[in-house]
Amino acid sequence: MNSVTQVVHWHSLTEKDIFRRLKTKRSGLSVEEAGNRLKEYGPNTLPEKARYGPLKFLFSQLESPFTVILLVAAGITFWLGDIPDSIVILIALIANVLFGFFQEWKSERTLEALKAIVRYEAPVIREGSLVMIAADNVVPGDIMVLRAGERVLADVRIIEAEMLEISEAVLTGETSPAKKIVEFLPEGTPVPDRLNMAFAGTIVNRGTGLTVVVATGISTQVGGIAQSLVEVEEGLTPLQKRLKKLANFVTVGIIALALTVFVAGFLARIPLVEIFTTAIALAIAAIPAELVVAVSVILTIGMRRLLERKALIRKLVAAETLGSVTALCVDKTGTLTEGQMRVVEIIVEGGDETRNLLLRAGIFCNEADIEPGGKILGETTDVAIMHAAREAGLSKVIALRKDRILDILPFESINRYMAAIVIEEHGPTLYVKGAAEKVVTSATTFMHKDRVMPFLESDKERLMARHDELSAQGFRLIALGFRYFPSKGGPLHLGDVNDHLKDLTFIGFAVIEDPLRANVKDSLHEMEKAGVNVSILTGDHVLTAQTIGTKLGVFEKGERVLNGEELEKMSDEEFGKVARDIAIYARVLPHQKLRIVSALQAQGEVVAMTGDGINDAPALKKSDIGIAVGGAADVAKEASDIVL
Repeated sequence: MNSVTQVVHWHSLTEKDIFRRLKTKRSGLSVEEAGNRLKEYGPNTLPEKARYGPLKFLFSQLESPFTVILLVAAGITFWLGDIPDSIVILIALIANVLFGFFQEWKSERTLEALKAIVRYEAPVIREGSLVMIAADNVVPGDIMVLRAGERVLADVRIIEAEMLEISEAVLTGETSPAKKIVEFLPEGTPVPDRLNMAFAGTIVNRGTGLTVVVATGISTQVGGIAQSLVEVEEGLTPLQKRLKKLANFVTVGIIALALTVFVAGFLARIPLVEIFTTAIALAIAAIPAELVVAVSVILTIGMRRLLERKALIRKLVAAETLGSVTALCVDKTGTLTEGQMRVVEIIVEGGDETRNLLLRAGIFCNEADIEPGGKILGETTDVAIMHAAREAGLSKVIALRKDRILDILPFESINRYMAAIVIEEHGPTLYVKGAAEKVVTSATTFMHKDRVMPFLESDKERLMARHDELSAQGFRLIALGFRYFPSKGGPLHLGDVNDHLKDLTFIGFAVIEDPLRANVKDSLHEMEKAGVNVSILTGDHVLTAQTIGTKLGVFEKGERVLNGEELEKMSDEEFGKVARDIAIYARVLPHQKLRIVSALQAQGEVVAMTGDGINDAPALKKSDIGIAVGGAADVAKEASDIVL
């Protein structure tokens, strides 16, 4: 592996400098050069811990202190000639080992099967032609094409971007996709703000891009997180700690009992062989051989019951640890929320006619693509509106989109709106979708009780007050409007309309958010009633985090929210004093999530961590029980004890 991919600030270089350093060009690498680089850099895969084979899994079951005691007891009874007792102890030992072995082996194979389902291919340009290659064979210097709906398979520098937006939630925790650019950025730009870069494991939401691969495998941002997992030590579970303590107590007690009997017999002048045999027999009788089997059986039953509820337990003791949790750290995006934007409310001052008109405007003023199988791809707002329209029974209107749209102006942050000219039954119609400050303030009429009415300033103030109220609660509001033109002589192109916002009729707002998962509020409330301290960890901004915390009932006005910048400035001692009292951590990075878990453990808490992203993996592994949820990244699953 060449370290160049780790030390160069690719986001601060021009395209020419990047090509010079990587010795590549827009027509791509030759097949021969790509092969040489694959040998030099290695395959584009993440580091994984050595896989346990059946024998390793089997021997791992022998690490329990009680197992060692039973082995010693079986050996001594066999040496003394008490074959029946030796066989009974060995049966108990074998039953315990086999229970643990079969359950953990089955869980590991299930996880392997889940990972084997997905195999990725990368579209790259080599020798001037676009070819599909196995993701493992991507090398630095490859020219990779990014397309909507596909996964980014390496760290890349963007050299062309056409409306390119990428969801980086698995890496940064941000729900909203990042709008990508091609211009170079200052050298000190933080990773989440490197808008001219795309990172392995993220998803292209919208648009296309041409990129040059600058890092693969362990040299990627994801690879660095995966490598850091090797340095995170996993501690004993509460049950393992208690069993170890009990085993030590039993061992000391048995030795003391045997010595007492031996000394008493010696003082009573009983023959040494008889005294020794008696002392050993008492010691063997005192060993709770049945306890080991009983614990394994109970844990196996718990493991199977959780599996029936679609929770895959990777380690037998995790079933017990789940019931010992005193602190829960929850990642927000994709864990508390669905990780997908949805229309949760439509605000119109009318009935179904006006609601359907709003959705119709959203259908035509929309750049989402629909695959043959029905999957909707594109910018999150467009996708959310399309789903809402489909659920409202407007599939026939959606099917007419391409035939009806004459011209479209894509959304740009500088304009803050998008527009489309559509052929409707009554003639050309201009539909507009965008920020309320643009659409509401420009409209001269609005839909009221399913009729077009004059849009008075008092009406605008009332609707904008509602807009501001919901925006403060973390919702995203999209304003929609329209303008009819005469059937004869009406515009056929947006260029024929002098002002897209002139004489608009305001229809209403589509209220969009990443909704909470069903029953998550009740679940957290039950945990708090059980004495579990709940903390939300997110990469989102403070206001968004507070809104989610308030909705879930884990945050009240006036409580402290700690952001990543403040946490970074605190010493471990300072943070340890307040860690238990903070319900929300906002704008936190992967290493800070790990620090939060460690601080709570240092305070004596048994910590559970839930997450689904690559950025959650270090904290998932460090916690007493890591829980990967939803469609978690492979790195997150690997670091977890339970996979939902």
